[in-house]
Amino acid sequence: MALGNSDNSRPPTFDKLALLCIEGQEIATYLFQVPHDTVGWERVGVILNVIMQESLQASRRGMSEIVGQMWRAFQGAPSVTVTEQLMTGFDRLIALSLSPNTD
Repeated sequence: MALGNSDNSRPPTFDKLALLCIEGQEIATYLFQVPHDTVGWERVGVILNVIMQESLQASRRGMSEIVGQMWRAFQGAPSVTVTEQLMTGFDRLIALSLSPNTD
C-alpha cells in the first residue's frame, strides 16, 4: 500500500452542522481579539440559531443543549469571558458534529 492511500489519511467530510460549527469557532476566535465587532456578534447569533434548528431536526439533543448554554452566554455583553465560552462551546460542537450520531 502506498503512503497516503490508507483510509486514515483521508480528511473527514464535513456536513452542514460541522461547517457551521467551524465557522462559528473561527468567528469566536476573531471576537476574542476584537470583542466589539458587531457584525461578528450578529453572525455568531445567526450561526447559533441555525445550529439549534439543524440539531433539533437531526435529533442531536446533545448539540442543542450545548447551543442553549452558548446562547445564554451570548445574551450577555460582549466580553473576553463570553468569547471564551463561545470558543469552548464551538469546540464541543465540532467534536460532536464529527462523531457518529450518538446523542
